[in-house]
Amino acid sequence: MILEPGAPIAVCASCGAYDPDRFAKGLEIARAHGLNPIPLPDNLQPWRYLAGTDDHRLEQLLAALTSPEFAAVWVARGGYGLTRILPRLPWDTLPKRPVIGFSDVTALFSGLHARGLGPCVHGPVVHSLPISDDATV
Repeated sequence: MILEPGAPIAVCASCGAYDPDRFAKGLEIARAHGLNPIPLPDNLQPWRYLAGTDDHRLEQLLAALTSPEFAAVWVARGGYGLTRILPRLPWDTLPKRPVIGFSDVTALFSGLHARGLGPCVHGPVVHSLPISDDATV
């Protein structure tokens, strides 16, 4: 098992902006399945089509990846944007921590896997849960 039941999962918006209502429904679905997703404060600070400026999204991702209060990271939404901040990650100081997502998150997976970090879980982002079939959820 990758996570203990009820383990806190940081939810960060490191890619595209998301629809708040659909995101909230995704969180409800995750919680109904016994997960403990915790959106980071000020997760969504829309800037153009992204969830925030590069600096803001980097800060959110770093908090999710490094804060000792979280057992895993779940990306709120994919799309574009994560690749803009990857060169600024302090790869050598990141702890091993499960990361869940797909789409633009694949670039993060590549960097984590190359350094023996992760595990990387190719799965739905929180924003996609309300439009996913039962098997995907």
